[in-house]
Amino acid sequence: MTQKLVKIRDFCDIIKASLAKQILDDYGIKAILENQNTAGIFSGLCAVSKINLYVTKDKANQALQLLNSSVKQDD
Repeated sequence: MTQKLVKIRDFCDIIKASLAKQILDDYGIKAILENQNTAGIFSGLCAVSKINLYVTKDKANQALQLLNSSVKQDD
């Protein structure tokens, strides 16, 4: 059975996005980054391309709690 993915956060900074993904991975929560290559090309232009962080729907609340206690969200 395939789990539905949900976007839990977006980032302008590839470093912050990668850090958030690593935190989730460390806690056993599979996470996927989308648009990381495009965001690198358009770095500094957050309105053009953001990096999206996805997890499975059943892990979304846990992932958000971990990130809220670990990583400051972009404004």
